[in-house]
Amino acid sequence: MKEGNCKYHLKDVAELHNDTILKDNMMFSTVLLSKEVHNDERCIVACSFSNEKLGQQLHIIDATNDELIKSKIVHKKTMAKILTSFDVFLISCSVPGDVVIIDARTGSVVKKLAITDYEVANMCVHGNSKHSEPLQIVFTKVGDHIVYVMDIASKSVQCEMEGHVGYITTIQVVEQISPNNSTLIISTSEDMTCRSWYLDTGKEKKRFQT
Repeated sequence: MKEGNCKYHLKDVAELHNDTILKDNMMFSTVLLSKEVHNDERCIVACSFSNEKLGQQLHIIDATNDELIKSKIVHKKTMAKILTSFDVFLISCSVPGDVVIIDARTGSVVKKLAITDYEVANMCVHGNSKHSEPLQIVFTKVGDHIVYVMDIASKSVQCEMEGHVGYITTIQVVEQISPNNSTLIISTSEDMTCRSWYLDTGKEKKRFQT
Protein backbone atom coordinates (compact mmCIF):
# COMPACT_ATOMS: atom_id res chain seq x y z
CA MET A 1 0.00 0.00 0.00
CA LYS A 2 1.27 3.48 -0.80
CA GLU A 3 2.49 5.76 1.94
CA GLY A 4 -0.30 7.92 3.31
CA ASN A 5 -3.10 5.54 2.39
CA CYS A 6 -4.98 3.73 5.14
CA LYS A 7 -8.18 1.72 5.11
CA TYR A 8 -8.93 2.67 8.74
CA HIS A 9 -11.17 5.61 7.89
CA LEU A 10 -13.05 7.40 10.65
CA LYS A 11 -16.21 5.43 9.97
CA ASP A 12 -14.27 2.16 10.35
CA VAL A 13 -12.82 3.21 13.70
CA ALA A 14 -16.26 4.39 14.73
CA GLU A 15 -17.65 0.88 14.26
CA LEU A 16 -15.44 -0.28 17.12
CA HIS A 17 -17.69 1.75 19.39
CA ASN A 18 -21.00 0.29 18.19
CA ASP A 19 -22.17 3.75 17.15
CA THR A 20 -21.74 5.17 20.67
CA ILE A 21 -19.64 7.98 19.23
CA LEU A 22 -22.82 9.52 17.87
CA LYS A 23 -24.18 10.06 21.37
CA ASP A 24 -23.45 11.88 24.62
CA ASN A 25 -21.29 14.73 23.30
CA MET A 26 -18.43 12.50 22.21
CA MET A 27 -15.15 14.33 21.61
CA PHE A 28 -12.77 13.18 18.86
CA SER A 29 -9.09 14.00 18.28
CA THR A 30 -6.16 12.58 16.30
CA VAL A 31 -2.37 12.74 16.54
CA LEU A 32 0.05 11.84 13.74
CA LEU A 33 3.51 10.58 14.76
CA SER A 34 6.53 11.10 12.54
CA LYS A 35 7.85 8.10 10.58
CA GLU A 36 11.46 9.07 11.27
CA VAL A 37 11.44 8.63 15.05
CA HIS A 38 13.75 5.82 16.17
CA ASN A 39 14.16 4.73 12.55
CA ASP A 40 10.63 3.34 12.65
CA GLU A 41 9.29 3.34 9.09
CA ARG A 42 5.66 3.16 10.18
CA CYS A 43 3.32 6.12 10.03
CA ILE A 44 1.41 5.90 13.32
CA VAL A 45 -1.93 7.62 13.92
CA ALA A 46 -3.69 7.84 17.28
CA CYS A 47 -7.47 8.36 17.33
CA SER A 48 -9.19 9.30 20.58
CA PHE A 49 -12.91 9.12 21.34
CA SER A 50 -14.06 10.43 24.69
CA ASN A 51 -17.21 11.16 26.67
CA GLU A 52 -18.26 11.10 30.32
CA LYS A 53 -19.84 7.63 30.17
CA LEU A 54 -17.22 5.71 28.22
CA GLY A 55 -14.13 7.60 29.29
CA GLN A 56 -11.41 7.82 26.67
CA GLN A 57 -11.15 5.10 24.02
CA LEU A 58 -7.77 5.27 22.25
CA HIS A 59 -7.01 3.52 18.96
CA ILE A 60 -3.38 3.43 17.78
CA ILE A 61 -3.12 2.60 14.09
CA ASP A 62 -0.16 1.67 11.89
CA ALA A 63 -1.29 3.56 8.80
CA THR A 64 1.60 2.26 6.69
CA ASN A 65 0.63 -1.40 7.05
CA ASP A 66 -3.08 -0.94 7.76
CA GLU A 67 -2.85 -2.57 11.17
CA LEU A 68 -4.46 -1.74 14.49
CA ILE A 69 -1.61 -1.64 17.03
CA LYS A 70 -3.75 -1.21 20.14
CA SER A 71 -7.29 -0.35 21.18
CA LYS A 72 -7.72 0.47 24.85
CA ILE A 73 -9.53 2.53 27.47
CA VAL A 74 -7.11 5.11 28.84
CA HIS A 75 -9.30 7.17 31.17
CA LYS A 76 -12.38 5.53 32.73
CA LYS A 77 -15.68 7.43 33.05
CA THR A 78 -14.14 10.83 32.45
CA MET A 79 -13.61 13.09 29.46
CA ALA A 80 -10.15 13.39 27.90
CA LYS A 81 -9.87 16.74 26.16
CA ILE A 82 -6.19 16.79 25.25
CA LEU A 83 -4.10 14.34 23.22
CA THR A 84 -0.58 15.29 22.16
CA SER A 85 2.72 13.57 21.38
CA PHE A 86 6.47 13.68 21.94
CA ASP A 87 8.76 11.49 19.88
CA VAL A 88 7.15 8.01 20.05
CA PHE A 89 5.01 8.83 23.09
CA LEU A 90 1.35 9.79 23.29
CA ILE A 91 0.28 12.00 26.19
CA SER A 92 -3.40 12.07 27.12
CA CYS A 93 -4.95 14.38 29.71
CA SER A 94 -8.40 13.98 31.26
CA VAL A 95 -10.67 16.80 32.48
CA PRO A 96 -9.60 16.51 36.18
CA GLY A 97 -5.93 16.72 35.16
CA ASP A 98 -4.83 13.07 35.12
CA VAL A 99 -2.08 12.39 32.55
CA VAL A 100 -1.24 9.05 30.94
CA ILE A 101 1.93 8.59 28.86
CA ILE A 102 1.80 5.77 26.28
CA ASP A 103 4.41 4.23 23.99
CA ALA A 104 2.72 4.52 20.59
CA ARG A 105 4.74 1.66 19.10
CA THR A 106 3.24 -0.91 21.45
CA GLY A 107 0.29 0.82 23.10
CA SER A 108 1.72 0.15 26.57
CA VAL A 109 1.33 2.67 29.39
CA VAL A 110 4.69 4.15 30.46
CA LYS A 111 3.58 6.44 33.28
CA LYS A 112 0.54 7.93 35.01
CA LEU A 113 0.46 11.13 37.03
CA ALA A 114 -1.99 13.74 38.32
CA ILE A 115 -0.91 17.26 37.40
CA THR A 116 -3.84 19.21 38.87
CA ASP A 117 -7.30 18.86 40.43
CA TYR A 118 -8.64 21.48 38.01
CA GLU A 119 -9.59 21.28 34.36
CA VAL A 120 -6.60 21.62 32.05
CA ALA A 121 -7.04 24.16 29.26
CA ASN A 122 -3.79 23.71 27.30
CA MET A 123 -0.93 21.23 27.46
CA CYS A 124 2.35 20.55 25.68
CA VAL A 125 5.42 18.47 26.46
CA HIS A 126 9.14 19.14 26.64
CA GLY A 127 11.66 16.34 26.42
CA ASN A 128 15.27 15.40 25.83
CA SER A 129 15.93 14.32 22.27
CA LYS A 130 19.07 12.44 23.37
CA HIS A 131 17.08 10.22 25.69
CA SER A 132 13.88 10.34 23.61
CA GLU A 133 11.57 10.72 26.56
CA PRO A 134 9.17 13.40 27.83
CA LEU A 135 10.63 15.18 30.85
CA GLN A 136 8.26 18.05 31.60
CA ILE A 137 4.60 18.84 31.08
CA VAL A 138 3.65 22.47 30.42
CA PHE A 139 0.00 23.29 31.03
CA THR A 140 -2.59 25.92 31.89
CA LYS A 141 -5.76 25.59 33.92
CA VAL A 142 -9.26 26.76 33.15
CA GLY A 143 -9.95 29.82 35.29
CA ASP A 144 -6.47 31.27 35.85
CA HIS A 145 -3.80 33.02 33.75
CA ILE A 146 -0.69 31.08 34.73
CA VAL A 147 1.55 28.69 32.76
CA TYR A 148 2.75 25.75 34.89
CA VAL A 149 5.79 23.52 34.31
CA MET A 150 5.72 20.10 35.99
CA ASP A 151 8.66 17.71 36.23
CA ILE A 152 7.43 14.23 35.28
CA ALA A 153 9.95 12.29 37.38
CA SER A 154 9.28 14.11 40.66
CA LYS A 155 5.65 14.97 39.82
CA SER A 156 6.22 18.46 41.19
CA VAL A 157 5.63 21.92 39.70
CA GLN A 158 9.02 23.44 38.90
CA CYS A 159 7.91 26.96 38.06
CA GLU A 160 4.90 29.14 37.36
CA MET A 161 4.87 31.79 34.62
CA GLU A 162 2.71 34.69 35.75
CA GLY A 163 1.94 37.85 33.80
CA HIS A 164 -1.04 37.29 31.52
CA VAL A 165 -4.24 39.04 32.57
CA GLY A 166 -6.52 37.20 30.15
CA TYR A 167 -7.38 33.61 29.25
CA ILE A 168 -4.36 31.79 27.79
CA THR A 169 -5.34 30.42 24.40
CA THR A 170 -2.20 28.52 23.30
CA ILE A 171 1.18 27.39 24.65
CA GLN A 172 4.12 25.92 22.77
CA VAL A 173 7.64 24.68 23.59
CA VAL A 174 10.39 26.15 21.39
CA GLU A 175 13.99 24.93 21.40
CA GLN A 176 16.11 28.07 20.99
CA ILE A 177 19.32 27.57 18.99
CA SER A 178 21.06 30.77 20.10
CA PRO A 179 22.47 32.57 21.98
CA ASN A 180 22.54 30.10 24.90
CA ASN A 181 20.42 27.17 23.72
CA SER A 182 17.63 28.04 26.16
CA THR A 183 14.27 26.34 25.84
CA LEU A 184 11.39 28.79 25.64
CA ILE A 185 7.67 28.61 26.22
CA ILE A 186 5.51 30.74 23.91
CA SER A 187 2.06 31.70 25.16
CA THR A 188 -0.76 33.71 23.62
CA SER A 189 -3.66 35.20 25.53
CA GLU A 190 -6.93 37.07 25.23
CA ASP A 191 -5.08 39.99 26.88
CA MET A 192 -3.78 40.56 23.32
CA THR A 193 -0.18 39.65 24.13
CA CYS A 194 2.19 36.94 22.97
CA ARG A 195 4.92 36.20 25.50
CA SER A 196 8.08 34.11 25.63
CA TRP A 197 9.33 32.57 28.89
CA TYR A 198 12.45 30.72 29.97
CA LEU A 199 11.44 27.14 30.72
CA ASP A 200 14.07 26.59 33.41
CA THR A 201 13.33 29.72 35.46
CA GLY A 202 9.81 30.77 34.47
CA LYS A 203 10.97 34.34 33.86
CA GLU A 204 9.43 36.33 31.01
CA LYS A 205 11.87 36.95 28.15
CA LYS A 206 9.86 39.09 25.77
CA ARG A 207 6.35 40.41 25.23
CA PHE A 208 4.57 41.32 22.02
CA GLN A 209 1.39 43.39 22.02
CA THR A 210 -1.06 42.54 19.25
